[in-house]
Amino acid sequence: MRLRLAFVVLAVLSSSRVALGQPEPSASSLKMAQDLVEEGRVLGQQGKWGDALERFRKAASVSPKTTPQLAFYVGYAEARVGKLVAADVDLRRAVELAQAAGNEQVAKAARAELPDLEARTPGLTIVVDGTAAPVSLQIDGGALGVAALGSPVPLDPGDHTVVVRFATGPVTRQVALVEHQRATVTIESPQGQVVAPVETPPAAPSIVPPAGPAPPPAADTSRGNGRTVLSIAVIGAGGATLVASGVFYLLARSALSPVTSACPSSPCATPSGSPLPSDYHDAQNKQTISIVLAAAGGAVAATGLVLLATGGSSSPSSSSASVVHLAPWLGAGGGGASLGGSF
Repeated sequence: MRLRLAFVVLAVLSSSRVALGQPEPSASSLKMAQDLVEEGRVLGQQGKWGDALERFRKAASVSPKTTPQLAFYVGYAEARVGKLVAADVDLRRAVELAQAAGNEQVAKAARAELPDLEARTPGLTIVVDGTAAPVSLQIDGGALGVAALGSPVPLDPGDHTVVVRFATGPVTRQVALVEHQRATVTIESPQGQVVAPVETPPAAPSIVPPAGPAPPPAADTSRGNGRTVLSIAVIGAGGATLVASGVFYLLARSALSPVTSACPSSPCATPSGSPLPSDYHDAQNKQTISIVLAAAGGAVAATGLVLLATGGSSSPSSSSASVVHLAPWLGAGGGGASLGGSF
């Protein structure tokens, strides 16, 4: 009786060869979609719902827009081949599309299928037992949120693979469901493995030979040569500083020359925006730096000469090294350098 009613519904819905999509992509593609729907209707009347579903889905791929009728055909055929979850989705979609289009006939036919479809669809509740918190949930390779744990999950009849992943690894269960079944599967969370501590063997006692009398310290014959090298280095640093002082002195004279040429008298009246004051201050700064470097270079060079002159008097057994401190200073009116250290 129900199969006969299905034929009647399909016949009513397919009367007058309904339009499958708007706007029409082309006459040939529209004709192909209509022919596929007609083939599916004929196969459905013959009880070949698998082949009918293939035709309906192919028609949906050709049509640029799924109509309420085509969504109903797909969902109706899916329900006949056991794809109950997909059928529920497509039949509800057919109801929404039909209501939006004002097609109450299709909406009523799709709603009539839903109660029986819901009763046939199996539901699986997954419960986790243990203290470890699950990280993820998968059913047949599809990811679900862990929030789905503890609530019925609609599934098609058949075999299913449930994988609950924990921080310590996954737990897998195989579940077989039939129509109208409401099942619960319990997942035991894995317990953390306790790793026994590795015992470290005690270290072998080290044998220290008795200490004998300490040998006398060797004379440091390289100290005099090192002091000579230090003296030469200090003299060289002083000479380089004096050369730098001369360079800054020349730069100061060069910067001061245009100022004295433009303003030979004092005080000098310069117009607003003139660069002469800036040039004059720049020349003063260079002159101050030259004085500081000259004083520092002279002090360093003198220190090097002192070290060189006293190098031979250094005792090999002396325990203190020569240390030289040079501290240049710069003030508002000039500069200099202070020299200190130990020899």
